[in-house]
Amino acid sequence: SEKEDGEEGGCRVWKRCEDGVNEESVRSDGGGWGGGGGVGGVGGGGVVFFLMIRRPPRSTLFPYTTLFRSVFLTALLGSVWIFSEPASAQGLIQGRSLGMANAFTSIARGVYAPGWNPANLALDGNPGFDFNLVGVGIRVGNSTLSKHFYDLYNGKTLNEKDKSDILNRVPDNGLRFLMDTQLQALGVAYKSFAFTVSGFAGTNIAIDKDYLDIVLHGIDMNRKYSLGDNQGGSLSYSKIAFSAAHRFSVPFVDFVAVGVNAGYLVGIGVAEIRQMQAEFYNSYDGYADGKLLARYALLGRGFSLDLGVATVYKNWNVGLAVSNMLGSIKWTGERKAHWESFRTLVNLNVFSVSQTSDGDSIVQRDSSDYTPPPFSTRLPVEMRIGASRTWRSFLFAVDYHQGFANRPGVSPKPYLAVGGEWHGIGFLPLRFGLGLGGYYGISPAMGFGLHAGFFKFDLGWMFRGGLLPSYAKGVSLGMNLNFRF
Repeated sequence: SEKEDGEEGGCRVWKRCEDGVNEESVRSDGGGWGGGGGVGGVGGGGVVFFLMIRRPPRSTLFPYTTLFRSVFLTALLGSVWIFSEPASAQGLIQGRSLGMANAFTSIARGVYAPGWNPANLALDGNPGFDFNLVGVGIRVGNSTLSKHFYDLYNGKTLNEKDKSDILNRVPDNGLRFLMDTQLQALGVAYKSFAFTVSGFAGTNIAIDKDYLDIVLHGIDMNRKYSLGDNQGGSLSYSKIAFSAAHRFSVPFVDFVAVGVNAGYLVGIGVAEIRQMQAEFYNSYDGYADGKLLARYALLGRGFSLDLGVATVYKNWNVGLAVSNMLGSIKWTGERKAHWESFRTLVNLNVFSVSQTSDGDSIVQRDSSDYTPPPFSTRLPVEMRIGASRTWRSFLFAVDYHQGFANRPGVSPKPYLAVGGEWHGIGFLPLRFGLGLGGYYGISPAMGFGLHAGFFKFDLGWMFRGGLLPSYAKGVSLGMNLNFRF
């Protein structure tokens, strides 16, 4: 407990000094272990938080360099794997459907029927010939952050209540980000048949909530941190699909239409964090360990099958569709997997470290790169049920969506949407909608179209997770341009 030369009140060991400098003053000076100065953690899934610790006096240097270099490398590798490739978006994101909050299962016609309910190709209301020139959609969002959230805390000195409020806004399964996109490069529909070419990409990332706790509160003494709830996945592929539908006469209703959408999948790339965990205990006898398993692949092939049924009952269009009832991509091209782990070999304290001439010898690091065997990626299954009816110049629709996986564009939480379209101005249809549940909760939507003869342009947008734009945690935008005859 003696002073370093040239330092006033500095301590070799983090404890009360003989000259009266107590623990609290050492912490406030930034010299404590994990207190005072900039603190953070190491993040997975595309985000890295740096742990910044003031160097203790040289005679008792704790091997943070070696230890947290291992943690940092594990997190950095996770970041690289996450962003190696884009990823998967399920379902069409296009102007008209977005403007109605995706209450579109019973409404989709022409080139858009295969993506929502292929049975709709056999219903009335389809154009004789429909050609999609371009259709583009993008969706970005997260689980927590909004403009209102940013304005609330930006530039503010945070007290304990603020920090608790921030952490309470983060779900227990971590801070999550997603982005997915869809491009329909070509679509042709003629009567009850359709041919479409689409591209999909999306990314889903989750960061353990404890990382944010470390950033806000620092690293506490005598506490174990388990940073294991990190996830990430990316997938991109193209889909070439042929769709057909046919009507069948049945009792009780005029007919039932059955449709199928069979697709050939060309996998572009996939990247996955299969396992990413880190744990450390901060005390006078601390320890740390962590592991990472990640893989990626380029080029794959597969098939998908979507089924749908539809009918008309008392002027209501009703439909049910299941996407990816069969659907997977087998990756047979370039493949690589990486394994990284580290662990401390002894309890970490100033006494055990002082007996070691080389700090690296107290931390064991292992890593390997290898080529995994061909593997398959299963596309997430989603069921949609919808109904719609036209009354005068107003079209009303309601949808229920149920996903069976937690993937980009699909949520296992039920989603209910209601939407409307007003045709009071012939060339300018106006749309609005409201979604409830799913990944974001409440999601208002709106949009419009410009229709002049065979020329059809539609634009729509939907705010995710808030009634007002400033409270939204994400946004979806979509547009499409068609020629219909």
